[in-house]
Amino acid sequence: MPSALFQSMSDAIIEYGVLFLDFDFKPSGDYEKSELTKTAAYTVLAHSELEAYFEGHARDIIVSAETLWRQERKPCKALISLCGFGSGGDKDRPPQQKPRVDIWQEQIFKSTAKAKGQIAANNGIRSQNIIPLLVIVGFDVRTIEDDLLSELDSLATMR
Repeated sequence: MPSALFQSMSDAIIEYGVLFLDFDFKPSGDYEKSELTKTAAYTVLAHSELEAYFEGHARDIIVSAETLWRQERKPCKALISLCGFGSGGDKDRPPQQKPRVDIWQEQIFKSTAKAKGQIAANNGIRSQNIIPLLVIVGFDVRTIEDDLLSELDSLATMR
C-alpha cells in the first residue's frame, strides 16, 4: 500500500496532467505556444511534487529516528547514518575525559538538526540531490535502479 506522501504526490501529478495536458498528442511535434507553455508548467509542478516527496520522506525518517531515540533510547540504522554523516570537524571528536552529560543525546540532536537543514536546503531531484538525502537516513543507494536516476535527471533537465 502506498504511503500517504506517495499518494499525495501521485494525486497532485495526475491533477496537474488533467489541468495542463488537456490537448491531444501530436506525433509531428507541431504544438501551439500555449500547449508548450502548459507542458512546461506541468513539468515544473510535477518536478516540485517529486522533490517534495523525497524531502518529506527523508524528513519523516529523521523524525521517526529521533523520536525512537527520545522515547526508548534505541538507535536505528537511520540514526546511526545521521550520526555518521551528519557531523565532522574537530568539535565532534570523542571526549578525552568522562563527560558529565549524555554525549550521545547532544550528538544525535546536532546530527538530526543538520540533516533537517540539508533537507530544507535541497533544491532538486537530480541524483546529486536525491542520493545525499537518502544516504543520511541510512538508505543503501546502491540499490537504486540506474534507470530511475536517469529518469529523475532527465526530468530535472527538462524543467
